[in-house]
Amino acid sequence: MKLLATDMDGTILVDNEIPEESRALIEELYAKDILTFFVTGRMWKSPAWYQKRFSFSAPMVSCNGGIVHDAAGRVLARHPIPEEVLSYLIGFCRKEDAFFQFYNEDALYLSGYSKRTLWRYSASGADNTRMQAPILIDADPLARVVKSHDLPVKFVIMDEDTDKLQALRAVLAKRDDIAIAKSDTKNLEITMSGATKGKGLSLIADSLGVAKKDIIAIGDNENDLTMFPYAGLSIGVEGGSALVAQAADVMTRPPAEGGWAAAIRKYVLDARV
Repeated sequence: MKLLATDMDGTILVDNEIPEESRALIEELYAKDILTFFVTGRMWKSPAWYQKRFSFSAPMVSCNGGIVHDAAGRVLARHPIPEEVLSYLIGFCRKEDAFFQFYNEDALYLSGYSKRTLWRYSASGADNTRMQAPILIDADPLARVVKSHDLPVKFVIMDEDTDKLQALRAVLAKRDDIAIAKSDTKNLEITMSGATKGKGLSLIADSLGVAKKDIIAIGDNENDLTMFPYAGLSIGVEGGSALVAQAADVMTRPPAEGGWAAAIRKYVLDARV
């Protein structure tokens, strides 16, 4: 194996942290010429912050493939949501009374207060460096991003009513210019059709000359499924989407039970012995 593509939330993070055992394993893999990199739905500055805790640089896929960076921080791909599509999505959410947020590399725009979102991007404990980007609650977010010439790459709809989300998805799915996935039962994550985690993984693998047989992908939810066809081995994480259990080659326990580290030891390190 040469590449390990890992999701973050629900896969490796525990209480918004990378456990020390998993962090040490990533360093051990790197010493053995196996490069681990994040493939996440989070905005770019979040995985970039976690990457600084390691002794090496790595490529990363953020915003569900909306942005792809190489190890030097250069943008390999960016898939902004055009103004007309963004306008449609905002209007659709307001018509359906659905909470929404969207973001680019530099800022997160909310249609209202989201305690859950603020927790994800806020400081943890004594370390206040995790606040990586401004969180903006704006009555007219479309005008603001158009004026700044910095269109977002990911749009998220959130609602506690899962039946409502399913109905909203059915309407949005009629569009062929967007990709829709979920990282949670209570959200819909929207990117342009050319932006998925799988396509981001493929782009990085191609740029490094790594074949499918030398790639492992690990994730827990629906937005991770697009990675699996590009990997020689796909590892699903329990506790996420049932679709992952159906699609993955093997399964492992949730991260809070040491599942990420156990899977890497079994399918990567022990497999090399």
